[in-house]
Amino acid sequence: MAYQVEKMEVWRGEVEDQPGALSKVLEPMAKAGADLTVLLAYPHPKKSGWAQVLLAPVKGKRQTEAAKALGFSPDEVTAVRLEGVNKPGVGSYITRTIAGKGVNIYATNALVAGNRFVMLFRFLSSEDANRVVRALKALKPLR
Repeated sequence: MAYQVEKMEVWRGEVEDQPGALSKVLEPMAKAGADLTVLLAYPHPKKSGWAQVLLAPVKGKRQTEAAKALGFSPDEVTAVRLEGVNKPGVGSYITRTIAGKGVNIYATNALVAGNRFVMLFRFLSSEDANRVVRALKALKPLR
């Protein structure tokens, strides 16, 4: 089975780093119909007591308005989401493929659930993300 590859716009926002802050973001997004496949939250690197939150996808008018009302905006970097069957060495295989295209990965997150993996790569340019999408779509799954 081929890898599932999707270029996506990620939205970034900030919340106070306290109990319930993330639910105050997720509730209005759910009410707007968002089916998020990306949710990352981590301490803000420059503002003590705050966290940065990344969300995707944000689609359509209702979701866009909800995200903007929360203070979120499209991130300055472009993301590529990759999903497939997990095998030992798949991370090395994928990152070697990206490196072979001369593309530097700005940031990445990955996790495995059951026998599936999901990786999110972020790139500083849309052109780099496009090169990676083409390369990953042509890639044969690791056996």
